[in-house]
Amino acid sequence: MPETIDYSGKKYDPLSSWWFKVLFATCIVFAMVLGAAQCGDVRADGLTLYTTPADRARGASFASRFESQALVEKHGGTVTGAPTFAANEGMTLNGTTDFATFNLTGQEFNSANISIICEFTPDFETDEDATRYLFDASDGHRYLVHKYNNIQNNTLKIHLGHVNITSIPEAAYSPFWNVGTRNILVVSSTTGDTSAWLNGNLILDAAAIAWSAKTPTQLFAGARFNGTGKFKGTIHRLQIFKTQLSDAEVQDISDNTTYHYRNEATLHFPFGIAEHDPSNVRSLDVSGSGAHAVFGDGSTPTTYPTKLTARHGYEYDGGDYMVAPSTGLLNSAGITFALEFWPNFETDENSLRILYDSNFGNRYAAYKNNNAGNNALVVFMGNTNIEGIAEAIYSPFWRSGRRNLLIVTGDSTNNLTNAWLNEGQILTNDATAWTLADPANCWLGAAYNLTAKYDGDITHFAIYPSVLTATQRKDLGIRLQTRASKQ
Repeated sequence: MPETIDYSGKKYDPLSSWWFKVLFATCIVFAMVLGAAQCGDVRADGLTLYTTPADRARGASFASRFESQALVEKHGGTVTGAPTFAANEGMTLNGTTDFATFNLTGQEFNSANISIICEFTPDFETDEDATRYLFDASDGHRYLVHKYNNIQNNTLKIHLGHVNITSIPEAAYSPFWNVGTRNILVVSSTTGDTSAWLNGNLILDAAAIAWSAKTPTQLFAGARFNGTGKFKGTIHRLQIFKTQLSDAEVQDISDNTTYHYRNEATLHFPFGIAEHDPSNVRSLDVSGSGAHAVFGDGSTPTTYPTKLTARHGYEYDGGDYMVAPSTGLLNSAGITFALEFWPNFETDENSLRILYDSNFGNRYAAYKNNNAGNNALVVFMGNTNIEGIAEAIYSPFWRSGRRNLLIVTGDSTNNLTNAWLNEGQILTNDATAWTLADPANCWLGAAYNLTAKYDGDITHFAIYPSVLTATQRKDLGIRLQTRASKQ
């Protein structure tokens, strides 16, 4: 308790003063209101509730799964008619009176790139003589998909930015239309390049129609903007991205496999305490391949990296390394390397520093060159030197003494190699041809001949037998950045 102060012979206790009580009460009320508002915002925000952090990083701007009328209304929606709702199922509409309307902020569609996902179960065939809307937006700002009636040949119509992109012939989409069970329609576009998939099948291929972004104030689920053309069946999900999703991302969405990559690595080293196995002089691979990484040469402690205790990973002092067996684990036509590291050197240091490497003659590698090599960041795929990425290109994204995430992807079928360092793409669709290789070992922190050793920390390393999509790369980066650090 604070000391009382004597004023004119009277004891004065600041904690009993009127102004303190008012201030204290005001702070309590403010904290309660703020806390309630924040909790309410989380509950009322359909985007947060129905998308992942990676989805939002990829550009998700609206989402609803129609789990209840109360949630639809909390998310800015109004329900017309008497649709039925069910968690994990969605909103079932009777085709005559039912639909939902969402008030928008103006930020959901204001992009030159757009993708719209609609998951639905129709209670009608494609040749039903009725016009049925999956979704629509405000007149003058329309984004829509609907099935036309017989007079219009039952085509599937797409509008973006109030422009008629196409009417897909019934013959093109009806073979993939499922009555009484779930369908997933994805429209992915930038001006002059619009494609659409129904249940993973391409039904519109790069329509070259120009359009520009609009800012509708309302989004209608299951009806035209004026309430006509009502849908009959269930709408399970409606989601908008302000980006043009790739073909691979669309296939993942259609197959519900976007995040399956997490369990598909052929080598995976989290480098946490749980994987630290000093009695066997190794760090455990958790991919299921059993390709555990041996510390140094396995017998000389001066070649062992030091386990970090404040976070995942190991410290390499310029003389340490790890080596993991890799036979049969890297020879994939599509491949991704993901390395999280904290270098103790700048890009212009006059040293060659290996991040990862594999056997000569079968090399997959990434390393920073020395001054004589112009400090380039060199990438090898399938024993082919793909590129020495110029220092001027990658150095703006390099963080000496801090966390870095390097992701390198290779597609030997289409001869495409890409690389990202932190937030920057540093190699874009390099077309250097390479073929599969199958190295026996993979080194971290040293070259295959044990030279050019790394100085700094390595906190995560994984290899995936596929080219990770943008969404998956976002997910990987967020998960690494937000994992528990006390390791």
